[in-house]
Amino acid sequence: MKPHPRIRKTVKWGGPLVSAALLAVMVWSAWYWVQWSSQPGAHFWIDSGTVIIDGSLFRSDQGHPRSWKWGTHRNPMGWRLSWMITGNLWVVYLPIWPAPAAAILLSTAAWRLDTLARRRSRLNLCPKCNYDHTGLAPGAVCPECGSAVSRLHCGGMRTA
Repeated sequence: MKPHPRIRKTVKWGGPLVSAALLAVMVWSAWYWVQWSSQPGAHFWIDSGTVIIDGSLFRSDQGHPRSWKWGTHRNPMGWRLSWMITGNLWVVYLPIWPAPAAAILLSTAAWRLDTLARRRSRLNLCPKCNYDHTGLAPGAVCPECGSAVSRLHCGGMRTA
């Protein structure tokens, strides 16, 4: 199934923007940290290139209402993926760098697929199998793979 052009366009242009934002957060977290605490005792913070989530289903921090806290850097850059469960407390450490790396890879793949599709169309090639469609009748199917030939791919004649 062929992806919708709007999806590919969103991935092509959104990927670099998401990557830039995540890389900015990662660099920012080398100097500063930010933490959000919820009422039942769950905490979420970004510190040293790592997203840290901890909490407890059985602990109730009545003295700590929902709040935001921030401060200057306190740890060296974290590159680990780990978790810890001790009694009723659980902690998960997720490095930030895989998220922008994945966004860059997806964006690069979308750009490459779009470039190949434009090239195949310009050279009158089948979008599925790369067979040259020059000289085929307008309603013909591709002799190589059996896919339908579009109007742009008939006999090398294109309408402006």
